Amino acid sequence: MDIFVAGFPKTGTTALSEHLRKNKSAFIPSVKEPHYFGSDIRSFSSITNAKDYLHIYKRARNRQKKIDFSTSYCCSTFEKELYNQALEIIEK
Repeated sequence: MDIFVAGFPKTGTTALSEHLRKNKSAFIPSVKEPHYFGSDIRSFSSITNAKDYLHIYKRARNRQKKIDFSTSYCCSTFEKELYNQALEIIEK
């Protein structure tokens, strides 16, 4: 992932994602808020493994920035876990 937008709910993340979808250098998957990272917030997510998480970004072109708009990340108490899991995904 290139960018995580960990905004709070009801702060305009949907408007921002809709605006960025018009930009050819950005890729936002159809699942705008996958809520994959952070074991304390996974109850929000239907995506439970890295393979499924990466799958929602498979249509991104090489130069497009992949963006995750999961608002629940701002509420996670496992910031270090979020960071480490994200690094594992990014490095693959």
